[in-house]
Amino acid sequence: MILDINQKLDFIRYNYEKFRDGKPHQLHIERGETTEATELYQILEQNRALLGEKIYVPLRHKYDQAILLYKTDLDWQQEIKTWSELSERVQRLMEEEFRFSEARLHGPG
Repeated sequence: MILDINQKLDFIRYNYEKFRDGKPHQLHIERGETTEATELYQILEQNRALLGEKIYVPLRHKYDQAILLYKTDLDWQQEIKTWSELSERVQRLMEEEFRFSEARLHGPG
């Protein structure tokens, strides 16, 4: 579940970047609301107890950061730096708590 949430966050971030650049994207945005982000918010909130605060809080921070990336009047480099720091924190927690690395899914080993 953590990996799925993390991948959905990356999907939203990537597509907001395309949206900001005026390129075709895969997000469904109506009246300023992104369906994928709303669904992910619901997943996070419904599974908060299952995730535990130690995992929920950094995922929620990463979600909040993803939502900011929708805005066009922000310092993109700074926001991406923050995004990278949050991603590293989530990865570190996955490794500490579950001895799990996302890289192991995609690389040799």
